[in-house]
Amino acid sequence: MALKKLKQLNHFLLQQNFVDENKIASWMESGKLDPANKNEGDALLVCRCHYTAIFSIEGFTGNPDLLFVLVCTWLMINDAQRDNYELPAPDIDIDILDNDSADIEIQIEFKEDIHIVPDAAGTIEYDGQQWALGASEVRTVDEIAVNDNAARATDLPVSNT
Repeated sequence: MALKKLKQLNHFLLQQNFVDENKIASWMESGKLDPANKNEGDALLVCRCHYTAIFSIEGFTGNPDLLFVLVCTWLMINDAQRDNYELPAPDIDIDILDNDSADIEIQIEFKEDIHIVPDAAGTIEYDGQQWALGASEVRTVDEIAVNDNAARATDLPVSNT
């Protein structure tokens, strides 16, 4: 879902109670849609939204090191695909206002997948079918059996000859 990470990180920063909600703004810049047509089993990846999220904090009086650590740890937990997408490290700009405060701007590139799922009542018509916005379900394998049933072609004995 597009802009999900921007909204979540903004909400996270506000929850830390060191940024006044009237002094933080966030928005998207340089948005691009990378079309895709990838069947992911239960959903279709239609595109990736690639954008720069801007977080601007006016008159910040807290510890900037703490702010930067919170942003980076949030990214490590909530944006695990950053390395796979080869996204750059966040950029920061700081304007010192006085001995106690500064305006801080953090720019973070994100990529977010946008999926559609089959839905007879969906509002999206594509490839002769009705669809709705949705997410691909991530399935985790809990166990695997190999060579446990000779009746299956995948479980036949392996020969190195």
